[in-house]
Amino acid sequence: MSVPARVPRRLATVPFRGGSAVSEGLLTWTMLRGQTWIRLLPDVYVHRDGYRADDHRMWCAAVALRLPTGGVLAGRSAAWLFGVDVLTRDAPVSVLLPTAARLRPHPRLRVVRSPLPERDHTLVGGLPVTTPLRTARSTWAATAPASTRSSPSTRCCVAGS
Repeated sequence: MSVPARVPRRLATVPFRGGSAVSEGLLTWTMLRGQTWIRLLPDVYVHRDGYRADDHRMWCAAVALRLPTGGVLAGRSAAWLFGVDVLTRDAPVSVLLPTAARLRPHPRLRVVRSPLPERDHTLVGGLPVTTPLRTARSTWAATAPASTRSSPSTRCCVAGS
């Protein structure tokens, strides 16, 4: 009979960096290759009981662990974290990265590159996101009908005037 895997309490429900868990002595690389842990992204794992394929919060937390300096969750993902139900099932996590930053492509990830002033990002539930105003502007600009986006009465709002 096999021995159940040892699951450190702080790794039982949320995504974590595998390298950090190994360096802290919580797990070994061999343990991470077993059936107890699911690899979400390079060096990001979650316990099999905490894994839900369509859990956008879990995917946001996993992506946040891999964000380069200056990167934030943005667009519909940020809106969803603020409580706005704008996601479709299996929606990719939207991130905003500085122009020079790199992040390995993944099917559950949508990357946009743009300058992001410090004043335009904040934390929601410990995750780095665009501010509500920046999120609303980018989400509205991406989803509003073209005729509305280009009207003189709405251009000022998108441009921030």
